[in-house]
Amino acid sequence: MAIQQIIRSLVFPIPEGTLPNPLVYLLKDFRLIVNICIRTAIDSNTTSRGKLTKLVYKDLSKLFDINKQYICSAVEIACGIVKNYRKRLRKGLPTNKPFVKRLMLKSENQNYNLDMEFDRVSLPVRVGEWYGLKIPISDYHRGLLKEPGMELGSLTLTPTMVIITVRKIAPAPFTPTSAIALDTNECSLDGVRTDEHGMRLVSIAFEDIRRIQETHYQRRRKMQKKKSHDRRVMKRLLSKEGKREHDRVEQRLHKMTKKLVQYAERERSAIILEDLTGMRKFFSSKLNRRLSSWPHRELHRQVDYKALPRAVPVIKADPRYSSSKCAACGRIEYDAKARKSTIKSGIFRCPACGWKIGRHYNSGLNILQTALAETPMLGALRFRLDDIPGDVMNPLYEPSGAARDERRGM
Repeated sequence: MAIQQIIRSLVFPIPEGTLPNPLVYLLKDFRLIVNICIRTAIDSNTTSRGKLTKLVYKDLSKLFDINKQYICSAVEIACGIVKNYRKRLRKGLPTNKPFVKRLMLKSENQNYNLDMEFDRVSLPVRVGEWYGLKIPISDYHRGLLKEPGMELGSLTLTPTMVIITVRKIAPAPFTPTSAIALDTNECSLDGVRTDEHGMRLVSIAFEDIRRIQETHYQRRRKMQKKKSHDRRVMKRLLSKEGKREHDRVEQRLHKMTKKLVQYAERERSAIILEDLTGMRKFFSSKLNRRLSSWPHRELHRQVDYKALPRAVPVIKADPRYSSSKCAACGRIEYDAKARKSTIKSGIFRCPACGWKIGRHYNSGLNILQTALAETPMLGALRFRLDDIPGDVMNPLYEPSGAARDERRGM
């Protein structure tokens, strides 16, 4: 099994306009170096970081009087940008030759100094010339930096913030004595929990997230109509509205995923989710908007990174036919020509064996079956439909309150 790392990003804001001029000039030089590396990689058709370094290092060392480690960091960033550019070309997507617009700088961990006693980070500009920067280190940051095994990673500097990554080796996942299999839906996570005492249905509801998204969608439509005569004002207002929606949705997702991971740690349960990579397909504009606003990727991402330091196993199962397959007999109610399930209602009824249960819970049962068959660490758990007590559902998390009403006026 590959060794996993816990990686966190610590963000320290800088008051605008307080960055020393030598560091501002360094940011501009670094941006120019990255753009030179991007052009060189595209023109020479270079894909290797080592080859690109050999092509540009000697010339850039003569042109720019800066710490040479920044050239290696610029090459790394340029290779990542060019890789994404080539990926878009292979897919036939419209794209222009990339370049970096914003001022930024990346420094590796051996190239800067963090002094937690004086809340200060020092960066080299050139040989023998360093500049210090005051940063607000909170108690949370200090506790994280002093954790056993925690190491400093790279530092990213912009005109308004310092971002320092820290990492440490994650603990090995514990051997689960139970499992929670969840079907990811637009407004809930529904599924089943199994252990030595039997199986029971579980659910996590987040209807307020869909309500928040609908509210902000209607407000953005009003803004677009009302401010159509001034695109600059409209762009600024839409950006502000989008950030507010993002923050409100993410805050609720954080609460929900935190409760789920804490429950799994307390009950020694493995969390089984669907592997939804590549599931989005473009249909009508209305359905496409619904799928784009569905925060399943962020939901799964938060579960993954919160479970890692707690040693909670997270298993991704193949979701194919999970919503159209009978969990009791295995019959698949699927129209291959239309490429969709033939189950229309929220209740799954199997015409072959008479199995009847909520459609989402049936999906959770199928996901559990798939994970039990493919995951060795779950070998001690059993799949017993007779243990399910009817349609009694156990909520793992309930929102403390509905989404706060937003004012409708602009």
